[in-house]
Amino acid sequence: FSKKLGSVSKGSQKLAQGMGRVTSGIKSGIMGAVGTVGALGFAIHNVMKTGVEFEQTLVGATSKFAGNIQKGSEEFKNIKKAIQAVGATTEFTANEAGQAVQFMAMAGLDAQTAIKALPNVIDLATAAQLDVGRATDIATDSLGAYNVMGKTAAETQKNLAMVSDKMMLTTIRANTSMEDLFEAIKFGAPVARAAGT
Repeated sequence: FSKKLGSVSKGSQKLAQGMGRVTSGIKSGIMGAVGTVGALGFAIHNVMKTGVEFEQTLVGATSKFAGNIQKGSEEFKNIKKAIQAVGATTEFTANEAGQAVQFMAMAGLDAQTAIKALPNVIDLATAAQLDVGRATDIATDSLGAYNVMGKTAAETQKNLAMVSDKMMLTTIRANTSMEDLFEAIKFGAPVARAAGT
């Protein structure tokens, strides 16, 4: 009888151990699921936040163009597409590209010119290791400093590309930063203009 009792006791212990493992597995599964749901919720929140920020930047940028480009218009869609392409194909985000477009609008460029000029300022930002907004600000301010904004959109875009290229080349050859070069432009441009160059 004691042998049977011992056998039952061992069986009970094994059953309890097995149940403990099952319970532990269930708890781990629940905790894992909770963690996954939490991480998913956090990721969704980040995506939504980024989307809202992008939309605000886009609306802010388009509102700076002459005529205040309306949301949903063809021009608005074209700008949005160009900005999103930057975010999808470069190291910069669409939000950063939107800031670049905003600087171009504030400099007086029209939407079509800004879209065409976007690759130039992206290249400038990459070469100068600056954020896109700052690179755009420097490039457009340099156009103004030398009084070469252009009389047409095509001429402005061409001049912006030329200025961006020359600035990149100068920083590489002269081993100087874009910020230092821009400081030199601010002081040198009025003198150059006065001399007729």
